[in-house]
Amino acid sequence: MAFFNLPSHMTDSKLRENAEKNYEEYAISAERIALVVTNVLDMPVDAALNDITIRPINQVQESAQTLINTQKRRST
Repeated sequence: MAFFNLPSHMTDSKLRENAEKNYEEYAISAERIALVVTNVLDMPVDAALNDITIRPINQVQESAQTLINTQKRRST
């Protein structure tokens, strides 16, 4: 897994624990990132690509569910 050592530099133990938990839950393997990069490099020369966002799908689903729940609470 691709891993950045940011949590080890956190002095607040609760923040460090949360960061480590997020890394474990949402980590994307280096192989997956390499696959995306390879696909981008294989694009036709006449194609333009401006931005790439790579994130774990379970994080996206959780964010969407949080948004839906917030909207439901506001409408009641």
